[in-house]
Amino acid sequence: MLVKSQTISARLPQKDYDFLVAFNANGANTQSEKLRELIRLVREQQDQHHSLAASVAANTKYLSGLRGKVKEIEIEEGISSEILEIFFAILPDLNAIAAQKSRFESSEQIKNLEGVLMLRFFQCMDRLLRLAATNISPCYSPERLSEQFQKLRPLLETALHTPQVQGE
Repeated sequence: MLVKSQTISARLPQKDYDFLVAFNANGANTQSEKLRELIRLVREQQDQHHSLAASVAANTKYLSGLRGKVKEIEIEEGISSEILEIFFAILPDLNAIAAQKSRFESSEQIKNLEGVLMLRFFQCMDRLLRLAATNISPCYSPERLSEQFQKLRPLLETALHTPQVQGE
């Protein structure tokens, strides 16, 4: 199917022109290809704001480079970090939820937001507390993790004795 194209002409400041010339994404070479690629990227970004699933996928993709580099170093050095795994698991969701601004226009919607975020934070806490319960925490600095939990210990003990936590 032949797609009808429209010709446009634009005047750009030198700084924007230099950016367009240097822009390299998905093999775009000509100015037209580069402009089409920029439009595709903007459309993709807008779509992410309308779909939570698309936003999570985009955020996961965005972090994949960092996650890959971390994994590469971990494999080379024979180390691993469950804390970074928790970070890589929760961050795409949190960013995606935050990007869904249009979904938060009523008190009911922000109450739902609170519930979703509370669930994610408690899942994260659950995983972190499980790390603290092991003798050898799978992270780069088990002693630092232990120190952080020791600082939280009085608060955790107090919280365990509150009526809200005890279910009274």
